[in-house]
Amino acid sequence: MVKLALLILLVLLTAAFAAMGDSKDINKKLIATTIAVDSRDGEFWFYVEFANIQAGQSGTGSGGGTSPKYFLLKGHGRTLAEARQNLNRQLDMPLYISGVRTLLVTENFAREHLLEYLYRLRADETYRKKVITLVTRDDLDDLFKAMKDQNLSLGYSAENTLTTLESSGEGFSRTTSRLLENLSDSYTGILIPCVGLQEQEIALTGYSVVNDTRVIGFIPIEACKGLNILKTDNAKSMYIIPFNGVQYTVEADLTKRTIQAFYENGAPAFKISLNFDATLEYGDKKLPYGFNDADNKAMTDMLTQRIDQDVRDAIYQAQTTFHTDYLQLDDAFRVAYPVIADSMDWNEAFTRAAITPEVKVNLKSTYMMDYSVDHLQ
Repeated sequence: MVKLALLILLVLLTAAFAAMGDSKDINKKLIATTIAVDSRDGEFWFYVEFANIQAGQSGTGSGGGTSPKYFLLKGHGRTLAEARQNLNRQLDMPLYISGVRTLLVTENFAREHLLEYLYRLRADETYRKKVITLVTRDDLDDLFKAMKDQNLSLGYSAENTLTTLESSGEGFSRTTSRLLENLSDSYTGILIPCVGLQEQEIALTGYSVVNDTRVIGFIPIEACKGLNILKTDNAKSMYIIPFNGVQYTVEADLTKRTIQAFYENGAPAFKISLNFDATLEYGDKKLPYGFNDADNKAMTDMLTQRIDQDVRDAIYQAQTTFHTDYLQLDDAFRVAYPVIADSMDWNEAFTRAAITPEVKVNLKSTYMMDYSVDHLQ
């Protein structure tokens, strides 16, 4: 018993000393928070944002002002390896990249080199594979400057923006491990969130379309309502419905999305069933509205048609503009028809597929909405 107690104590002491060693080791490294990559003028550019750990200890700079919480280093070269070596020559401590929150690549870089860099990241075991991967159409220097002026991390700001949108059903993110999984499939059609500056704040500006290994296009956020319904878990959408002289604001919450795959007349076919709980939030005129059951049915029909059209527009864009199944319907088809799917050119088959949405809406009012006609008498 005594020997067992001594053994446990020895293990605990060893772990404690090891933890102290790790802490000391990290304090002697540059803790990277964001990695950004660009290609321009025939060269690759690495941007590394890292935390200023001294700022957390002192709180102020030598001049009495607030110390910057994050610093930025840049390196460039004719290849990715050369650019990284150029960056390394500027470091006064080893770079610690296990804490990186966000990988940001420019659209220009992603058009040709996305796969190469993701493979590079996979080969480096010190990277977190759950790092969020984003594309930007903005200039990296402008992005980092905007965050520096606010003493914020670009990586953390972008990650927090995407996490907030994802939790509220208004967007979705992509981790590096998920992207590598998608790129390893026999067919790759995916979307990567695109961020940029809006009033000097980081905002989701849309999604970059990836076909095979390259970014081939961009969908602005203003055109993503139907896409969000098809891609986002617990998607939420706001609609303005004009009815009887009142502009009603309605929130539609996706409660269920099911995809059924078929094989008809030598081509794939899909039925996408979408169920919504919708809430009539408010109107732009003074109460009471005298909103009754017949009005509710008419409003439900109008909202159903609006949602149906948004979804059909998103499907049409995928099939005709980008010829890319970033809706990832191939997953459902492969489960139902694995042998047939293996013999298909999915890019070609997807553009011919009959895709039919079926939208059902359950509409109710909030406590602010007056359904009664008694107030009008």
